Amino acid sequence: MKNQYLIKGKKAVIFVDLPPDYNLGGYVEVYIDKADLDLIQSFPGTWYGFRHKHNDKLYVRGTKQSKVPQGYTSKQPLLHRVLAQPTRGENTAFKDGNSLNCCRDNLINLPIGQTYAPSKLDNIKQLVVRGVHWRADKQCFEVKAYHDKKGYYLGLYAMDDWEKANTAVEIFRRIGPDEYFKKYRKGETNFDEAKGV
Repeated sequence: MKNQYLIKGKKAVIFVDLPPDYNLGGYVEVYIDKADLDLIQSFPGTWYGFRHKHNDKLYVRGTKQSKVPQGYTSKQPLLHRVLAQPTRGENTAFKDGNSLNCCRDNLINLPIGQTYAPSKLDNIKQLVVRGVHWRADKQCFEVKAYHDKKGYYLGLYAMDDWEKANTAVEIFRRIGPDEYFKKYRKGETNFDEAKGV
């Protein structure tokens, strides 16, 4: 890969040239999982942005090679398809609608012709704050927050209580662990108090 990139935690940002007619050229940031960086770096050419002729969206593809590179299935691969690995008869959709977010948890393979409709949970996941994580095994949100580099478990919240989960983190960060655990038990937060009522 000839593109420049940065690593930001568990993600990597690849700098990709825009098409010449797209906002007067320049570059754009494309996100992938850090774990996929080696695969993407193994591409012998450059990744660049292009505008799709049917939907006018910006996608990322590799420069055309004389033969299919090792580990790839096309001479001119599309970045999101390299990562999602759809089977024959499938297209890859972006859950958040952002075609520059090529992290695996944002990619979903669907039968050709089917469109992605986010579930209630997918919509909520876009609204929760840092520290609130969905636990698929327990079917609820788990809340953990840090204070002075130490992690604290704040409890489990049902999917419909995602606002309370957000509030738990906000209160914890505002008042700290000592005061928080004097006032609240794990999994319980007075939402009105958090709003300053």
